[in-house]
Amino acid sequence: MTSGKLILVVSRIWKVPARHGDVPSAYVKADKEAELVIMLHIPEGMVISDALLRLLGVTDKRELALLLKKGMYGHKQSGRLWNLLLHTILLSLGFIQCYTDTCMYDKIEVDGTTLVGVYEDALLVTGTSEAKVDKFSLTCGWWNSRTSVWCRSSWAPRSSTTTCQVGSSTKSK
Repeated sequence: MTSGKLILVVSRIWKVPARHGDVPSAYVKADKEAELVIMLHIPEGMVISDALLRLLGVTDKRELALLLKKGMYGHKQSGRLWNLLLHTILLSLGFIQCYTDTCMYDKIEVDGTTLVGVYEDALLVTGTSEAKVDKFSLTCGWWNSRTSVWCRSSWAPRSSTTTCQVGSSTKSK
């Protein structure tokens, strides 16, 4: 939660909308550990032809099992495996993980900085320019960025409030 607040504050300071998105089917993108063998019973309703059963040398589908190759939602290791994959991808893109908040990554370049906050399969991204945020979105084709969050201050007599709008990336002034 702190990471998200920090990105929104920095987004406000840099006057660049923070972009929020999620990774569709994130947990099943990560491979399972090679040394771990996970077998699943054939699910109810899965049809296996008699010819295939004979080819496999069995008479009943209950004698078969499925070998799991990827992570799976509900599996105890899925979250960790997904996080490890995302960490590897972000490092390969030149991001550095924050020492004190492992959910934060930053990439400092000559033309600006990009910040990425991670929460499970959701990402919150901002940068010193909209071009930096767009570059991240284009580089990560698997990232489904649906909304931008633009925070602006509106001043009223005797009070000041900050409102956050969620929607398109158009700025309102």
